[in-house]
Amino acid sequence: MEEIIYNKKKYVQERLPNWDDVCKLVDKAKGPNRTWKKFYEDCDKKISQATFTRITHKEYKKALKEDMMQRIVDNAAKPTDVTMERMLQANGYVDESDIGRNDNASTSKADEDNPLVPERQTRLEVMNIILSEINKRGYETQEFSKRFKSFKRDEDAEFTSQLGFDVMEKKWCGRKPKKWFLYGIDDCEPFYHMFFIAEYDEMIFSAHKSDEEKLFSLIDRYSTIFMQDAYEPKYSRDLMYWFVFIYEETYKLFCDAMDKIKVNNNMSVILVDPDKCKVVDEKMVPRHEGKVILRHEGKVIPSIFD
Repeated sequence: MEEIIYNKKKYVQERLPNWDDVCKLVDKAKGPNRTWKKFYEDCDKKISQATFTRITHKEYKKALKEDMMQRIVDNAAKPTDVTMERMLQANGYVDESDIGRNDNASTSKADEDNPLVPERQTRLEVMNIILSEINKRGYETQEFSKRFKSFKRDEDAEFTSQLGFDVMEKKWCGRKPKKWFLYGIDDCEPFYHMFFIAEYDEMIFSAHKSDEEKLFSLIDRYSTIFMQDAYEPKYSRDLMYWFVFIYEETYKLFCDAMDKIKVNNNMSVILVDPDKCKVVDEKMVPRHEGKVILRHEGKVIPSIFD
């Protein structure tokens, strides 16, 4: 096992890095008022901007080296709680004397400090609330584990993307941990419904980011959806996208932006209250052809959640 001596303690790498925690700490260290280029310069140009990009996109392969962690900690924006101990923990290192003593420890300190990652609320739990709401309204659902095009019925399969959206979608939907869920709703048009639990993207919703930065990050994350809707609307004609939020502030931020555009296919934004275990609000994204058109058993319905 890799070893690091810090503050007269021996730390050993007992597990793989928790990249969610590493990203959050690096983002905190950069701070809200400093560019990545400036952070790179403040770190004596020893950690390249490309390396920071790989780290924040969770594409860095190994735990950060001791020198890298120390430079990030030493140059963290003030005030800061980015410490070497927390960097070591996020990178999978534990105090050798603690090995085996905390097997039942729950969440990391970085998760505890992030209000957008509630300890007892997981993406799956939020999705289960949504499914319960759907089932209460008399709709039957079936789950799919892969991207929707693989499961298209024969009569729906004649359209293939000419701009590579199927390739982008495969890469984008394959991200871990799972941030999207795909369900079919029986006797419903459109049949396929893809749900995105938006607020669990911790890098998007860093407390240091302004509303403008959060909104840009959201639009950037879901850019493939909007591109395919604009340029090849037939590609997603049998699919409805749901953007799911659990915090009213970010829900309204995204809804206000969606109010300013029009799309070709069906999209909606919903607000889930995990404490009440219910969907509490919904805002359809305006369409060029008017209202979102949903049908169940041949009848037009205002909304699944109406």
